[in-house]
Amino acid sequence: MKPKVGIVLNPYQNLQNVSVLSNHIVLTEAHTFDVVWKAGGIPLALGMIQTEEEAEAVADSIDAMVVPGCIEDLYHGYQGYAFSKWLGAISLEKDTTDILYVKAMIKRNKPILGICRGMQVLNYVLGGTMIMDIATFTGSEMNHSHKSYVAPDVPIHEVVFEKGSQFEGAFGCEVVGVNSFHHQCLDKLGEGLVCAGRAPDGTLECFEGVESPFYGVQWHPEAMAVTHPEMVSPFNLIVEKAKEQISK
Repeated sequence: MKPKVGIVLNPYQNLQNVSVLSNHIVLTEAHTFDVVWKAGGIPLALGMIQTEEEAEAVADSIDAMVVPGCIEDLYHGYQGYAFSKWLGAISLEKDTTDILYVKAMIKRNKPILGICRGMQVLNYVLGGTMIMDIATFTGSEMNHSHKSYVAPDVPIHEVVFEKGSQFEGAFGCEVVGVNSFHHQCLDKLGEGLVCAGRAPDGTLECFEGVESPFYGVQWHPEAMAVTHPEMVSPFNLIVEKAKEQISK
């Protein structure tokens, strides 16, 4: 039986040259749906929500969840920080939706894959913290932001997996090249999470649950999967975990 994998959509407003009845629409990368199919799941689109009751109903009806990244930063105020020059655009609607969905899935111990900002949301819900700007607060000179002239499937730095990690097993290698579209990164990991891989400058690039099926990647594997088939691996992790739970 193929697991049903919910993919949380992103809200956008005032898109130019788009013929719609409203200027408020939700969407995500088509690649995300494609790679869920490749991993053996059935991708389902999840829209914006406002209540715990809505999140609970959705979590009961799916087997796993992908929380993709988006152009907005996760609002720092949730962790006690004030607005600052390091905070980019935010979407409280997106924050609310992601946090409600993630909490409902954690409550059921169902598999979650957080991508880029989605990784940061999952870590936050589990009690982790963030570094607001990599260059400013770590002193790293390494490039973590793709340039506009570089195709999104082109690796710009490496990730070294922790030996014995599930990511090392899933990818079948110790080092992988990844794309990168972020200026924030994780600091303290949330409860029950362990580091599964780092960039050469020490930036935490992926995590996994010690006893729970929760995974996060700071890069965008969905944008690389067509030309780099190994990038289906993070999605394989949650689909296989979902299959195990369904079979019990």
